[in-house]
Amino acid sequence: MRYADAAHAWEDSARPVAARSRVLMLRDLGEGALDAIESFALGSGAYRFSLDLHHMGGALARRATTPSAVGHFPSTVFALHTVLHLDPAQDVSAGIRAQDALLDALAPWAEQKTSPGFLTGMDVTEECVRAAYGPSREALLALKAAYDPGDMFRFALPLAPASQP
Repeated sequence: MRYADAAHAWEDSARPVAARSRVLMLRDLGEGALDAIESFALGSGAYRFSLDLHHMGGALARRATTPSAVGHFPSTVFALHTVLHLDPAQDVSAGIRAQDALLDALAPWAEQKTSPGFLTGMDVTEECVRAAYGPSREALLALKAAYDPGDMFRFALPLAPASQP
């Protein structure tokens, strides 16, 4: 499939839509993991979900040859992106519970942290952000203090200025 046709496969909207996205980094797809994904896909019912399973090919397992904020994930093999498409006219609480249940079912194969680039929505908590940056966080805070003491450059992942804990 040509990349230009990918939107048709995913039924991407030409307009912005509300969605709840969760990402789980997985060490493997051991016995039962694919069954959990298949059961979720077959039982999602009236809710529109997108599931995207990426084989990371060891990209996050290799140590960076230059300093990086991405981190090192020696055992991560897959990244599973789950997106619940929210319909304002529909009660989505059951869809949210289904999405959470899938992530809970995959917990035995999941990493305890994720890459900063995979944090979205409700996963952008101080605890998750600290874990995602890992040991790189202190160096990033020092750079931010030196080059952005006024916190002018902010983004979705809160990296508090060095003056804050």
